[in-house]
Amino acid sequence: SCVGGVVVCGQTVSVSPSGNTINGCVGGSITMRCTTNAVNPTYQRNKNRIILGGETDSELITSSPGSYSVTVYSNGGCPVTSVAKQLTFNQAAPNAPIITSSGTLMGCVQDSITLTVSGSFANYLWNTGDTVQSIIVKQSGIYSAIGFNNDGCNRQADPIAVNNSFVEAPAICMVTVDSVTGENLLVWEKPITNLIDSFIIYKEVSPFVYKRIISQPYSALSEVIDTASNPSMHDDVYKLVAVDTCGNFTLPSVFHRTIHLQINPGIGTSRVLSWNNEAGFVAPGYIVMRGKPGQMVQIDTISSTQNSYIDNPDATTLANNDTCYRIDVMLPFGGCNSTKSMTVRVRSTSNNSSNRTIAIKDNVGIHTIEKPISFSLYPNPVNDNLTIDIETIYDGMRYKVLDLLGKTITTGKIQNTRTNINVESIADGVYFLEISSGRQKAIQKLIIE
Repeated sequence: SCVGGVVVCGQTVSVSPSGNTINGCVGGSITMRCTTNAVNPTYQRNKNRIILGGETDSELITSSPGSYSVTVYSNGGCPVTSVAKQLTFNQAAPNAPIITSSGTLMGCVQDSITLTVSGSFANYLWNTGDTVQSIIVKQSGIYSAIGFNNDGCNRQADPIAVNNSFVEAPAICMVTVDSVTGENLLVWEKPITNLIDSFIIYKEVSPFVYKRIISQPYSALSEVIDTASNPSMHDDVYKLVAVDTCGNFTLPSVFHRTIHLQINPGIGTSRVLSWNNEAGFVAPGYIVMRGKPGQMVQIDTISSTQNSYIDNPDATTLANNDTCYRIDVMLPFGGCNSTKSMTVRVRSTSNNSSNRTIAIKDNVGIHTIEKPISFSLYPNPVNDNLTIDIETIYDGMRYKVLDLLGKTITTGKIQNTRTNINVESIADGVYFLEISSGRQKAIQKLIIE
């Protein structure tokens, strides 16, 4: 109350699903949506009469049982709290939906088919964003759908591959670092045919999300340089698609990932090398190279199961500044030759990395180059509070929790080397945690249970 009378809050607050007791399925989640006529509404979620920190959206997805309510403020004041809903998760999980296709793709004649998802669900969500039961498909790709029940039960259908072309999916032969430009070089061996019009290179811009970056006519050399790449800072992932003479796209190739090498100081004068594993083919082993740019020599070979190495250069090597490193991998299929090229490539290489990534003192001062993001998370699997430990904090650093379709589930700022996140409201499953700052990013798998 206040001087002059009693404050009456006029807004209404309702929460779906209806009913005060809601029973979801085992291993599933329940989505609670709030509707209100409040002016400029703000929301605060509560569980068991305790405020849920950070849960300030009109929608809450949770897989944790308890008593939930939402407090709605109108124009920043006048709170009204909804009736509490008791959530349990005891129902048996439903059978997964099934995707079927009707129609036949016939190259230049028939350019679409219909995909239908069936099952005992109230709503469906395709990875295309469609929410109807049947969709018309004209492009090659992998299609999947999730079925949702009103009680919070959901299951994903097995994906189905659609190839809207009479041409088979192409294959990337190798992705390496060009010795001249220092940028990523992609090579593929194109088949001898008159059915292909061109090739398209796609680059991963976020987990499982690819962007078209380069188109190359069939008549051109089957290799391209990604001039926007920066191998010294991070790795990149690519896929290749062929376009037939009717304008239809093939399925994308298996992805290829570049090798990114990092150097850190060890004990004394030792250097610790670490890199990501080759992706795109099974590497027979790694070759450790050392020297000066353009004058590298092999110093060791190690198993493909290892992705780190400790080097102990002697005084002469350090005095000559021969401390630039590179990781090579031999191609297991003998070689890679782009059409019209006279050079058969037999090695895929990482970026050159040197002591420039370590702080060096000179008569001007201390100069450092920002190192790639390094972090650890625990516990993993996690069911409530997740801790992220980050080696170095950079300006504008953020975290994202992404689902397997690349959708952002939650995000926030990182301002300290240790950050805690409450993931109790996120449904059980496999996710990705992404840490980013500027163009740099690092990703680890996260399991919530």
